[in-house]
Amino acid sequence: HLSQGPVDSTYFQLTVEPNGPVYASLLKGKLHLDQTSNIMAHVGPQEKSFDIELDGTLTWDTITLGPHTIDTGTLPTDGFKFEGLVTGYSRTTANSGFNFDFGTWGFASPQKKINQFPITVTEMNFNTMPTSGDELINGKLNMDVIFNLSSDIGGRTTLGLLASIEDKSSIGGNKFSPKFNGAVIDSIEIQANMAAVNIHGLIGFRNNDPVFGNGFSGTLTAAFKAGITASALAEFGNTNYASSNLYRYWRVEANANFPAPGIAFLPGMAFRGFGGGAYNNMDASLSSSGTSYNFTPLKSNYGFIAKTILATTPKEESFNADCELLAQFSQSNGITDIGFLGDFYIGATLQPSSRSKAKIIGYACIIDRSNKK
Repeated sequence: HLSQGPVDSTYFQLTVEPNGPVYASLLKGKLHLDQTSNIMAHVGPQEKSFDIELDGTLTWDTITLGPHTIDTGTLPTDGFKFEGLVTGYSRTTANSGFNFDFGTWGFASPQKKINQFPITVTEMNFNTMPTSGDELINGKLNMDVIFNLSSDIGGRTTLGLLASIEDKSSIGGNKFSPKFNGAVIDSIEIQANMAAVNIHGLIGFRNNDPVFGNGFSGTLTAAFKAGITASALAEFGNTNYASSNLYRYWRVEANANFPAPGIAFLPGMAFRGFGGGAYNNMDASLSSSGTSYNFTPLKSNYGFIAKTILATTPKEESFNADCELLAQFSQSNGITDIGFLGDFYIGATLQPSSRSKAKIIGYACIIDRSNKK
């Protein structure tokens, strides 16, 4: 033992050298620790505390996290390099607290795989979440991952690993009990550049959202080389928002835009696009701008929406417009809302960048909600 000084307590300094990787049940992986890692603990009459600072590499030996299989290799150089991974705890006669710092991580290492697909990890971070019960800390390790599906098709996703540290001393367990709580996917993005079409899609997952509950929302856009573009939206979930019981909701939409000259229906006028959709157990409310609708879950409501794009022909710059008709019904099949929205542009093409610089921009909004205009 060594003495710190005449007014300090006697302390012990120990050197611990693991003879191999340390299994971290918190992340279902192995920690290959560098010699710069250190652990300091203090036990005294007024305080009990420890501080752990780790440097090294995290690897997974082909493990399954929920529906996902991750393989980073078996060597320390194959994994994720980290520095400054810090955790600590302090308990005094007055209070106690637990702290955690994720440190900095590096990704320049050999090829990794998820479900046998080559991946590139671009970012890792840790989000602290509210604790409950015996949890001292609760959070999610997020990995932004790019999938290389083929030379023309790639995807991007955020994979989250849920973990917590619990205090089980009250039931005869460990004071600091690590727990792996599962794996979740926050979003999936896909991009495909093929000979005839370019496709972009995005799916966002919801978990315990205060309004939307659990579910997902996805969009898909396809741009064909012939000039036709199509887009689709799907939203499904379940929630108890504004209700005492759990209920399901959904919304779907699809749109298609045509190149010039479009489909002529009057002299000098043509349809340049059509769209439509439907929704159930949701409410459509006018946005603050008055040019679009916001959809939120609401039990017993359902409705449909129809859209069209109009333009003068052969020159669409003379006048073009987006028109939208919505009708909403109650569970008793009574009409609760009828709305018409229209945005028109003069001196601009149908391209968003051109419309923002149009010589004249206008919109029309006619809403009949429960006979109130």
